[in-house]
Amino acid sequence: MPKAAAERRPGMGWKETDDAVGVDLFGDPVKVRGVVAAPRVSRGVKDRDLVESVLRTALGDGYAVIGHPARVYRCVGGGEIEAVPGYESDAVSDLIDRELLRVGGWHDYTCGSSAGHGRAVLVPTGTRTPC
Repeated sequence: MPKAAAERRPGMGWKETDDAVGVDLFGDPVKVRGVVAAPRVSRGVKDRDLVESVLRTALGDGYAVIGHPARVYRCVGGGEIEAVPGYESDAVSDLIDRELLRVGGWHDYTCGSSAGHGRAVLVPTGTRTPC
């Protein structure tokens, strides 16, 4: 069973914030003490072959980012996606953090029997252009 927001400890991937706004039972806005996810720390992927493979895939069928926290999936065509291994997901996330890849617009995706909305991962012109 997940811990309540008040039980989550700051510094453990969560941080407290005083400016969160919620609604009471009647829908009126109220200021509440909230807890939000801390920003992801980039691991700095140093495997050149992996980065080249990720960029080739991003230029080909592409990737999609789904949910919060953002999970990375590989597009296989026709709006169909498949999960990627953790190391590949870390590499995509790191390239997004370094702005070598960008998160684009919303699209409909399916993964097996599940369907939902996600954001495409785009390759900016600067990343495509050879030095």
